[in-house]
Amino acid sequence: MKLIKSSRELLKTGQPGSGVDLAGFLLEVYDTKGEPVSQESRGRLTQLIALTGPAGAWRKTLIDKSMA
Repeated sequence: MKLIKSSRELLKTGQPGSGVDLAGFLLEVYDTKGEPVSQESRGRLTQLIALTGPAGAWRKTLIDKSMA
């Protein structure tokens, strides 16, 4: 849960690179643990994607990582 909060705060403060890197790490942890996709985890990720802004490379990076 701390990874989500930290990523969210970084994105909110205009640090998309660090926020997306942390979100990517979160996705790796989910994958390593075999965490099933739930409405809650999907909602968290959707929120992070929304915080990256409507366009740009960081948004695409995070979407690509979430689809992998």
